[in-house]
Amino acid sequence: MESTQISLGDLADITIGVTFRGADATHHSPDGTHQLVRIGDVSTSGIIDTQKVNLVKVDDRSIAKYELRRGDIILASRGERMPVAVYDLPIKSIVGSQFFIIRLNNSRLTPAYLRWFLSVEPTQRTLASMLKGSYIKSLSKESLTTLRVPVPPLNKQNTIVELNKLLQLESNILLRLSQAKPLLLNQSVLNKISK
Repeated sequence: MESTQISLGDLADITIGVTFRGADATHHSPDGTHQLVRIGDVSTSGIIDTQKVNLVKVDDRSIAKYELRRGDIILASRGERMPVAVYDLPIKSIVGSQFFIIRLNNSRLTPAYLRWFLSVEPTQRTLASMLKGSYIKSLSKESLTTLRVPVPPLNKQNTIVELNKLLQLESNILLRLSQAKPLLLNQSVLNKISK
């Protein structure tokens, strides 16, 4: 059975992150109220780095609609790299205007599957083709809402996500193995010649 294709705007509410005013507005503040997730904090595999804490002070009332909720998908809206992550941190967080916050409003789609779909190369190429601007190219909210998303049954979405996790695990293991091989070989040679 083929997947139904639905516009992203019909599956989710899409918001642009917070616009900060002033050069120091995004600098770390020890008494900050929210973690600011930046583009560099999101890996290509969709992991949000929590090691580089960058707290910013914002007014809770005016920021409420921008505060990330578990299951929100964040997508970078500009640059050559448009990383995507599912927000699942136990701390109050926000993103700046270089991100879209995609909040699903349809139970036919899981956040993990949508993150996978938005991050695969063919979709990234489609998103890149939608970028506009002369100096800094960015993706408009209007363009993003028109993106067609294949919506397979939930069990297939879960299978796709699990297969992708295994693929990432294999990739990480192969990378570690390729890094360890020269060390093991050199140690073995050193052991033989020092006898």
